[in-house]
Amino acid sequence: MKHFAKLIVFIFFLGCGPAQTEPADSNSGGLGLRGEPAAPSPGGGYARYPREFIKVTVRQNIAAVRACYEQQLDAHPSLSGTVKIKFIIQGNGTVQLAAVSASDLNNEAVETCIAKAVRGWRFPPTSDGKVVIVTYPFKLIPEQK
Repeated sequence: MKHFAKLIVFIFFLGCGPAQTEPADSNSGGLGLRGEPAAPSPGGGYARYPREFIKVTVRQNIAAVRACYEQQLDAHPSLSGTVKIKFIIQGNGTVQLAAVSASDLNNEAVETCIAKAVRGWRFPPTSDGKVVIVTYPFKLIPEQK
């Protein structure tokens, strides 16, 4: 029996300038946003990066996250939880590093798969060539039929 995943996605940005909070709205696809300043990069600071760049790129690549989750659902039909991936976007838009920063999913295969998928994503370049540090939590819930 094939199980399908329902992903509820929230986003927490590091490296997006001054702290600010925006509620999720009906047009955001379930994305809640919260920005916090990051530690300066070796190049002398963090990039100011449009949140929309993150949202669009995640939406374009969400199938990879869903695939990571769904491959474990047959063996673990009640598998659910949140996997937070922290990643660094280089100035040219490539992901330098992606790793699990926290998870209550308790499934290393899914957690590792998601981090590996994010490492292959390509974001729009930053306007100033500086890095962006992002922590992005994926809430994974099996879809009820």
